[in-house]
Amino acid sequence: MAHYISIPCLDGRIGIMRGHSPLICELSFGVMAAKELRGLEGGKIDNKYFILDGGFVQVVENHITILAYHAEDFSNTTDKQIEDILQEADELLAKDANARLTNAKKIKRADLLRELLMIKTMENSP
Repeated sequence: MAHYISIPCLDGRIGIMRGHSPLICELSFGVMAAKELRGLEGGKIDNKYFILDGGFVQVVENHITILAYHAEDFSNTTDKQIEDILQEADELLAKDANARLTNAKKIKRADLLRELLMIKTMENSP
């Protein structure tokens, strides 16, 4: 069970915790971060990360339903793996001047992975 979820919506990023008021909103292309608290007092926090590609989210009575057109789990992806994906995207851009137009989705995914690396870095700093 997630303690906190941050979701990319068309109107901006939204944070959801227990007791959140009911809502329905449309998802945008972005990073969803979920924090799960393990143990009662001072327990371990597990972070899960997904890249969502549109869809809808519904919050009702402390239950969250996410219907995404596409979701990619990056929870167990190391920073090195993400950096390799980013390097591949950068090389694609360097090879082809039109790559930004023909591969817009891959470029946006790379931008989101950069954002994910930044989020993970901030969470791991003291």
